[in-house]
Amino acid sequence: MTALKFFLLIILVIAALVALVAAYFLWRMNRLYRQGAFLCSYRPDVTSGWTEGCAVYEAESLNWYKAAGLSFHPNKTWPRRQVELGKVHNYLSKKGMRNVAVPVSVGSHRFWLFLSEDDHAGLVSWAEAAPPREIPQSWD
Repeated sequence: MTALKFFLLIILVIAALVALVAAYFLWRMNRLYRQGAFLCSYRPDVTSGWTEGCAVYEAESLNWYKAAGLSFHPNKTWPRRQVELGKVHNYLSKKGMRNVAVPVSVGSHRFWLFLSEDDHAGLVSWAEAAPPREIPQSWD
């Protein structure tokens, strides 16, 4: 085998691996979006950078996945009954899209989410529609 043929074989193998990873990534994102995922960036505090990803509503939790991740398991999971949304900070993108950054508290854990205004409205509805956290004593 000549050096040129060996070099072309290496390039072909690398290209095939890149194509497989890209196909898997697209399949993963498609699967998440069929579950109702929406674009949602995360940052643990105001001094950190944003990590792009998507979130999926579940009956009892909000699951967040990194955009660049390959796992089907969420990177973050927050219990629905503990999610408390803070004051909204509005942003207008260069393309004219309205986005919001919102502080979120889950117990003593605090972090930020960045999402579209429409997705924020859905998040508020989902959080507010959660069943009561405890049964009122008058029901006893």
